[in-house]
Order: sequence, then C-alpha cells, then structure tokens
Amino acid sequence: MTRKGQGAVEYIIILGVIILIALIVVASLGGLGIFDFSATAQARTT
Repeated sequence: MTRKGQGAVEYIIILGVIILIALIVVASLGGLGIFDFSATAQARTT
C-alpha cells in the first residue's frame, strides 16, 4: 500500500516536471509569451 502512495507521488512529480519543461519550451519559442519569457529572449538575441 505504501508503494502505491510513493508511486503516485513520483508520478505527480514527473508530470509537474514535464509540464514545466513544456511551458519553458513554448515560452522560448515565443508562441504565447507566457511569463514574458519571449520578451527576455528577444532582448537577449538583440
């Protein structure tokens, strides 16, 4: 029973990491400008 709990926690952590990576990739592409990452990226490139 404890293994199932640990597995669920690990699954949630992995999902969170994947979502964070996806958000960073989308923001770096400048598609939606989430958290103004696209603005900082443009400032760095220029």
